[in-house]
Amino acid sequence: MVRFLKKVAITGSLGSGKSTLCDILQELGAYVMNADQIVHQLLSLPLTTAYIQQIVKLLGNEVIVNDTIDRKKIAEIVFQSPVLLKKLEELLHPLVGDEIRKAYEKVKGEKKYTLFVCEIPLLFEVCDKDKNFELSWYDATICVLCDENQAKQRFMDKNRGTEADYIQRHNMQMNVREKAKRADFTIINNGTKEDLKNSAEALYQRLTAIPAT
Repeated sequence: MVRFLKKVAITGSLGSGKSTLCDILQELGAYVMNADQIVHQLLSLPLTTAYIQQIVKLLGNEVIVNDTIDRKKIAEIVFQSPVLLKKLEELLHPLVGDEIRKAYEKVKGEKKYTLFVCEIPLLFEVCDKDKNFELSWYDATICVLCDENQAKQRFMDKNRGTEADYIQRHNMQMNVREKAKRADFTIINNGTKEDLKNSAEALYQRLTAIPAT
């Protein structure tokens, strides 16, 4: 019997509860990363960093507030321009992919986690155009789905956004049915957190099953 650290990518519709699922898996023993948090960390580095200078050149000095990159300013600009969003992604996605791989090698060596889980909201959108997000690198992909009205409300509550904000970002993502079709597993999150926990625990047992050698 050989135990190896499986790599799991979690994606899903906007406001579906991806982060809540990750929290539950973390409680069960998984190591969890979040692609959006990696981006936040990358954007927090000094303005002298090479790729930060590229971002300023791309989006303009207005993204600098108090000598740091303002993520809200970036969002305001790129979510109004698919062209600029694509160019920003081309700068950041390879860096995010590198960080995920480096973390995996470190965590694998520690031999204390049951799964390596990474929440990547735009997993399928990115993997189609960026070699740093090859689906074959992951042992399993999970898509979290929920009723659109629930998703919209969760998004607005979490981000203090408007319905227009939700619609704008929702329309820039892959159709959720296509995401579900491409994922290895789907979890429906229309009920309570306890319902989601039960679904997560069942899937966790399947993902952590030790293969015989």
